[in-house]
Amino acid sequence: MKIIEFFKRPRNLYLSIVTMLIVVFGLSSITFSYYIEDSSDSDQVMKVKTINTVIQTDDLESDEITLLPGETKVINIKVISNNDYPNDYKLYYVGEDVAVTSDKEIKNTIDTKESLDYELTFINNKEEVNIVKLGIANGYLGATIEITGNEIK
Repeated sequence: MKIIEFFKRPRNLYLSIVTMLIVVFGLSSITFSYYIEDSSDSDQVMKVKTINTVIQTDDLESDEITLLPGETKVINIKVISNNDYPNDYKLYYVGEDVAVTSDKEIKNTIDTKESLDYELTFINNKEEVNIVKLGIANGYLGATIEITGNEIK
């Protein structure tokens, strides 16, 4: 009986409704906090896409070119971008007493899913067999690209 008389007064009715809403919202926020992942998790790692721009040729079985003394060898290569974004690259070779030229100027940037063709000429200036390694170094647009040999221009 005392409870019914308590709720008959308008002021007490509003007070009890407000109290009930506060309790319901408080309990629901506590309950949902167990099911929602914490956004300040320090174990989260940002994933960066790797650049996948490669050299392809039918003239070589590996990245090495064997040149006889004084030999000149012409190799056709394709630079292929398997990326969803443009990127920078540099073609390079590792070897001594060898001259490498291209039939046209080598672009520094390759577009999305683009393929570029080049004809490279290798001239061995040694009087003995020379092994030259051919490579590509990739980087994001505008980044500095470090190479471990001589750049082919």
